[in-house]
Amino acid sequence: MSDAIAAHLVVDDPERAAQWYASVFGARETDRIPLPDGTVFAIDLTLGATTIALAGEYPDQGSSPEDARWHVPGPGRGDRQRG
Repeated sequence: MSDAIAAHLVVDDPERAAQWYASVFGARETDRIPLPDGTVFAIDLTLGATTIALAGEYPDQGSSPEDARWHVPGPGRGDRQRG
């Protein structure tokens, strides 16, 4: 893992969120996972050295917008996740 921060955000509309991050912050899409019905399961973005994974919400499977995870590396601390 690099020294960059990686965030995993659950949003109600990954495509709309990705467009917003691109227009406001200049984020660049690096990967997209479509579902068979054409909707988007997740989109990965880069913003400088930061990776942002935007996933759709699926409350019936325990995934909602209240779920957020990020990786903050640091010397002597190991990998830490908060949520």
